[in-house]
Amino acid sequence: GIMLSDFEPANEALPGDLNCDGSVDGRDVAAMTTALRGGASEFQMQYPDCDSGRTDLNGDGQTDAADITFLVDLLL
Repeated sequence: GIMLSDFEPANEALPGDLNCDGSVDGRDVAAMTTALRGGASEFQMQYPDCDSGRTDLNGDGQTDAADITFLVDLLL
C-alpha cells in the first residue's frame, strides 16, 4: 500500500515568489514582466515549474498593473 510518509509535503507558495526560487527579489520582477508582456503561455515557457496564477498577487483574477504595485510592496 501507499503510505502518506512516501510523499513530500506540498510547499506553500511564498507570496511574490513568482519564479519559484524560494525568495522575493528582483528576479520576480522579471517574471512579472514576462507575464505582463507575454501572457500565461510565455510565463509557463520560462518558468515551467511555476503556476502562472502566482502572478495574480491581489487575487482579482487577472495579472495587471495592480499586481506590480503589490509586488513592489512585498519587495520593500
